[in-house]
Amino acid sequence: QLFSDPAFLLLAAVIAVGEGDGADALRTAALLRAEGIRVRLDSSDADVRFAVLIGETERRLGQVRLKDMADRSERVVDIEEAIYILEKYS
Repeated sequence: QLFSDPAFLLLAAVIAVGEGDGADALRTAALLRAEGIRVRLDSSDADVRFAVLIGETERRLGQVRLKDMADRSERVVDIEEAIYILEKYS
């Protein structure tokens, strides 16, 4: 199966939290994809290692909340640090 190959699995889901219009999520997903990181918007049934959450606080600070779904840890980082972390798993 092509899609069971780990090379084709998504690494992260980018999720807008709260009342945002999703524009920040779209921009963030585009930045991650430009770095070769496989992401999708939203989390509906996505089997991903990371969730990249963008809420009001993160939006205001220009950061993202990066949640590791494997160990349930999370941290607030700027997009450059998120890219650095995610590239380790790509």
